[in-house]
Amino acid sequence: MSVQASLNDSVSKVYVDDTPDHNHGVYSWSTSEARTIDISSSFTESTRENNAAGKNSVIGASIIMIKACCGAGMLAFPATFGAAGGIVVTIIMQVVFSIFSCIGLIVLAYCSSIHNTSTFELAIASLCGHKTKMAALVLVMVYGLGGCITFLVILGDQLDEVMILFSDVEYFCNHWYLQRRLTISVTSILFILPLCIPAKMEFLKYSRHISLLSRMLQHLVVKVEFPLMQNMAVVVTCHLSSVPIYCTLKKKTVGQYAKVVIPSMAVIFTLYAVIGIYGYLTFGDSVNSDILLSYGYNDIRVTVARIMITISLLTVYPILHFCARAALQGMLKDCGGVLTYIIMYKEKYFRLSATILWFSVTLVVALFIPSIGMVISVAGAFAAAFMLFFPGLCFIQCGLQGKAKTKQRNNCLLALGVVYTVFGAFVFGESLSMAILNDVHGTYPGAKAASQCP
Repeated sequence: MSVQASLNDSVSKVYVDDTPDHNHGVYSWSTSEARTIDISSSFTESTRENNAAGKNSVIGASIIMIKACCGAGMLAFPATFGAAGGIVVTIIMQVVFSIFSCIGLIVLAYCSSIHNTSTFELAIASLCGHKTKMAALVLVMVYGLGGCITFLVILGDQLDEVMILFSDVEYFCNHWYLQRRLTISVTSILFILPLCIPAKMEFLKYSRHISLLSRMLQHLVVKVEFPLMQNMAVVVTCHLSSVPIYCTLKKKTVGQYAKVVIPSMAVIFTLYAVIGIYGYLTFGDSVNSDILLSYGYNDIRVTVARIMITISLLTVYPILHFCARAALQGMLKDCGGVLTYIIMYKEKYFRLSATILWFSVTLVVALFIPSIGMVISVAGAFAAAFMLFFPGLCFIQCGLQGKAKTKQRNNCLLALGVVYTVFGAFVFGESLSMAILNDVHGTYPGAKAASQCP
């Protein structure tokens, strides 16, 4: 459920101007007029941004992509080995999904280069139309909702262990003010909610260093101690960030971007494989869906990793929330009428209301979820849509529109698009249905009560 940290460098550029233009006079836009203005202005702004010279080299863009994939899925990945049937089966699945992911990332960059778009949804809309863009925005919101809930659950996991470290299990269980429902609520209200309210997120750009350091510590801790497709999709999904990362390159070509994608996927594959294998070999099928919970609360190295991850979550949640809020704004602006008026002229009130509502929903849900395995499995189904289904639609449209130079290449694009969309639809449907059934019956990977109390 990693969408999220990779947009640190680009997310600060996206905001809605809340200063109304009084020259418009009385508000009287029709739905079609508002939608036309919104789409044309979005593409104009996107083209201007994409034509601007990027600042990142191949190495810099690769680092951003690696950070994009090193999210909450890393904590849950060791539990996947037991559920999928062992190390060999899991690694084979990881290889297959990594290949599909590489191709999907490159085709999204190609779509961006055709129409000079700078975001995932605009790249999709430029080829597949407005309805597909709206579907993508809905999935961005749902995926963002799952990611925010996951971050709060992880926050509670780490806070529980830290509280036990400074007291003991018996004291922790017998005092309500140390329980996770209170600690998650207080911590998130005091530190996360204020960071979600601003329209701009420029002040969060420095959080990427904390996020990367926390993942490195987690990797070192697990390494020293020695058939779920949705979990695998989470591992290699950074497609929402693919187009913004492509636009940061100094030399924006598909070939140059391939030099970013392939090495990055190799590094990501290695990081996840090492953590997954060492975690699974250490704890076997009993490994928790949050690998850090499988270690003792009195291990100082693990405690340091927990504290760093907690600090990282305080800044990563607002970024993911901001992306989902921007998607909601894009949807409502396209609806026209009063909703468009509210977005354009009452943006401050909308932003405050939407932020409080979003935060409240994610907090309430997180308080009653015992493990990130429940959320990761559902979020992974939507990750499959970003990784397979939407790139497949782009393949099909490129073939139908004759973007390739020869008829044979266009036919290959069509065939590849059919494979991607069919496989993506299957993975999405199968993964979502299985995730819901597993959550209902408590058989999700690494299922284990988060509470330390009997």
